Amino acid sequence: MSRLFTFILFLPTFLLAQDITDPCFSITDVYSQMQTENPAISKNFVAGWNMFGFSCSEAMDAAEAFNPIVDNVTIVKDNNGSVYMPEFGFNGIGLLQGGEGYQIKMTNTVYDFSFCESVIYPIIEGCTDCEAVNFNAMATVDDDSCIYPGCTDELACNYDVLANTDDGSCEHPEIGYDCGGNIIAQVGDEFQGGIIFYIDEEGHYGLVAAKEDIEVGTSESLEYGFEWGCMDILLQGAYGQVLGSGLQNTLEIVSLGCETESGTITAAQAALDYESNGFSDWCLPSRFELELMYSMKNVIGGFSINPPYWSSSISTQTNIIYDDLALFVYFHNGYTGGASGLTTRYSLNRVRPIRAFGDWTEGCIDELASNYNLEANLSDGSCEYVYGCTDNQADNYNYEANAEDGSCIYYGCTNLIAVNYNETANIDDNSCLLGGCTNSTSGNFNPNAGINDGTCVIYGCMLSGFPNFNSVATIDDGSCDITSADIYGCTDESTWTYQELANIDNGTCCDTPLPEIGDFAQGGIVFYIDDTGQHGLVASLSDLEEQYQWGCYGEFVSGSGLSIGSGYQNTMNIVSQGCDISSSFDGITAAQATLDYDNGVYIDWYLPSINELLEMYNSIGHGGAQGNIGSFATHDDHGRYWSSSHNGELNAKHVNFLTGNIHLYNKFISLYIRPIRSF
Repeated sequence: MSRLFTFILFLPTFLLAQDITDPCFSITDVYSQMQTENPAISKNFVAGWNMFGFSCSEAMDAAEAFNPIVDNVTIVKDNNGSVYMPEFGFNGIGLLQGGEGYQIKMTNTVYDFSFCESVIYPIIEGCTDCEAVNFNAMATVDDDSCIYPGCTDELACNYDVLANTDDGSCEHPEIGYDCGGNIIAQVGDEFQGGIIFYIDEEGHYGLVAAKEDIEVGTSESLEYGFEWGCMDILLQGAYGQVLGSGLQNTLEIVSLGCETESGTITAAQAALDYESNGFSDWCLPSRFELELMYSMKNVIGGFSINPPYWSSSISTQTNIIYDDLALFVYFHNGYTGGASGLTTRYSLNRVRPIRAFGDWTEGCIDELASNYNLEANLSDGSCEYVYGCTDNQADNYNYEANAEDGSCIYYGCTNLIAVNYNETANIDDNSCLLGGCTNSTSGNFNPNAGINDGTCVIYGCMLSGFPNFNSVATIDDGSCDITSADIYGCTDESTWTYQELANIDNGTCCDTPLPEIGDFAQGGIVFYIDDTGQHGLVASLSDLEEQYQWGCYGEFVSGSGLSIGSGYQNTMNIVSQGCDISSSFDGITAAQATLDYDNGVYIDWYLPSINELLEMYNSIGHGGAQGNIGSFATHDDHGRYWSSSHNGELNAKHVNFLTGNIHLYNKFISLYIRPIRSF
């Protein structure tokens, strides 16, 4: 009793000496340390007789005390002569008393034998796990009362297998998602207020369509649907035709505040106002999104075959400006087959709203924008554009522009009756050529004609072998005379077509000044004049509509000249070779395309040699003093133009009209073509 009392008095002082800042510190730790510092008294009993004192504070039955080593004990005696003889099961001693001495006879030696522990600790039941919320630092024996709060729902994302008491913290995934945020819903499932019609390959994001069209109302004038609206308002380009652009399109259309012919809300506003199952972020689908819905119409269901459905896009083309049209999609199997078509914005069409769900990445998704974000897939309206003329065939083409603003200028003849009428021209450049007889020696000479149309009636010798041959005669009058002294030609020394030997003027004198580099003459733009000033080369006013291969891949074409003046022969050599373009492509060679070219006035065009092409760059291209007055392409494909000069069986030479550098390309590559002719 005195030892226990001493322990209780000592315990508070002992505890103060321990690291009680440890949240797991308990009375068991104290006991363990006290046991270490107060070890039990032990005794070595050798074979034969031994004397010992009983060291325990409490009396103990002799049979119980020696039970661990009873097989080695022969006899135990006390001071009174009483004995304990385990062999005979006789215990005359009874209880061993603390502090009393005894004798014992052993048959074998036993080391470190202890009758009892040094201190007897009290037993206190409770929770001994410091991880539990009800941890009892004074408990010495765990009674299974520990409480571990947490989520005990095995279906929850944060289920705690160690928890035994639910604390209301369970978190469950959103319907259609797993705990990792991945979409587990499938196309065709009802999900977030609609029907899923698109999910990306990795299952991170998608689109749902409303389960029904938006109700229009009872007005007979609105029986079929909503107007797109915004008539006579210029809108830029395709207006977000791709996947992920519908919402931003809708917001931008609504922000315009434009009206409809009927005075009701627009299709975009109707989609934006729509609500379903608590979701209000609906929009009018883009052209691609609507066509995707069409492809999944049997999965979504509820579509009408007529009238069609509005998209939020205005064109299938980029950099085209519209002020009265928008795209729609028919949802039937007729001739339109679900493809997008353009119609006036005041048409009454149906609206089936959509909404996006999942982990979309917002940003600029228009590849034409200067801040296009390759990682983005949901338009956020952040695209930045440089507005200007984006058609590299226009006379005011803006190389830096990435968004069309309708400012393109096309110079040319706008007179419908002119032989060189240009249907793409929007500004007349006074180049119109009216057909008629332009030879003053003809009886039907037309002084107002700008180009000879072959109607002149001129009698004369038409046989070139005779001295009185008249090159402009249209009707042979039988006047050819081998002895004639008449020589027909230009007799005006002041003109650049003067012929020194001519003595009879035949109307071929040209009273216009000699052409200069950059002049419009001879059906094109003059880019080279020889030393006489009377001969030179002109380039056609524009590229051929398509790009062409050089052709003859794997074949050597003889007579491939490089110099100025060799382009025509090069072209004829390529065509006469009879070789074809690469079998993987259809069409004709670049050389054949130039020979086939007809600008309505001249038909003798050909493919320039490499030096002729380089001269074009240095005179009427970016390398010229007047800049790119020839309107050569410099943006798409860096404005690479084929020459008629090749470099062996596999490659031919071209000029980069952005830099003026000469390069080699495989002959099966398609490049720009600019025909030329000589005068």
